[in-house]
Amino acid sequence: AATGALTMGIAGSSFLGNSADSGGGAIRLIGGAVLTMSGTLLSGNSLTGGSGGAFLVEVGAILNLKSSTVSGNFSPNVGGAIEANTAAVLHLTGNKFTENRASNGGALSMAGVAANSVAAILSGNLFQANFASNRGGAIQATGDGFLTSKSDKFIGNVAVTGQGGGVYLINTGTSTVTSALFQGNVAGSSGGGILVSGT
Repeated sequence: AATGALTMGIAGSSFLGNSADSGGGAIRLIGGAVLTMSGTLLSGNSLTGGSGGAFLVEVGAILNLKSSTVSGNFSPNVGGAIEANTAAVLHLTGNKFTENRASNGGALSMAGVAANSVAAILSGNLFQANFASNRGGAIQATGDGFLTSKSDKFIGNVAVTGQGGGVYLINTGTSTVTSALFQGNVAGSSGGGILVSGT
């Protein structure tokens, strides 16, 4: 786990088949840590408990992830690839999120209210064939934070029994989606592409 006022860079690396019990199958960022990662493969990482199959980003930590592949990671709870909470910040640019699995938020889950709200800025990412047994096949966003998505592609993601085959948004402060592609996403309940709810 990376903690405190630590700034770290990782490039051209692989995180394969790592596991943890309580969160962050490959990497956990906490307490204001900043990680900038590019050109990296994160695959087959998993949890026996907790959230964030590949990444757990929390308590003011910042993740800058670019041009990386995040595939086949698993969380039994939320965030098959990434879980972000408690004032975390995500900058995700030009990545591929494929075949990640969780109960909610197959690829990404973000949650937090008031001072603990989460900010996620997404651009040019591919979310494909991610799987949530309940809701948010690719992304679940709850709380007071904001999600900005530009030129992202959501293809063939599945929320088996719940809502938001591609994206599930509830009670988020501000969300903006521009120039996106939603194709072939499936929800067992409602909102095949996006579910947006204020309650």
